[in-house]
Amino acid sequence: MEFDYGSPAAIRAARQAIRAEAARWDDAGERMTAVRAATAGLGLSPLGFAVADVPDTGQWRVYEEMRAHLAGLFGDAAAEFHGIAAALRACAERYSAADLGAVADLAAVWGD
Repeated sequence: MEFDYGSPAAIRAARQAIRAEAARWDDAGERMTAVRAATAGLGLSPLGFAVADVPDTGQWRVYEEMRAHLAGLFGDAAAEFHGIAAALRACAERYSAADLGAVADLAAVWGD
């Protein structure tokens, strides 16, 4: 038996799968937003790197640069993940519109 990819059930399943995938990307975006917020709170005072009688080695600056860089990457990832989700939802909507358009075209051809 050959699978009918154009059947209403198959099209409905495809749209549902696309929307479910979009929800997963949105969830990943929310998790990355939480990671970014947690990283933003990990700043340390220069005193946290101070050792008695040891000159400033610049470790605090390196730590802060890396923390800020990672927070930026996490924020960028969240934006990308939400963008992927939006693109998937747009695809699902276009899929629905194309399907409805095809039904209308066939009805016009066949007079149904």
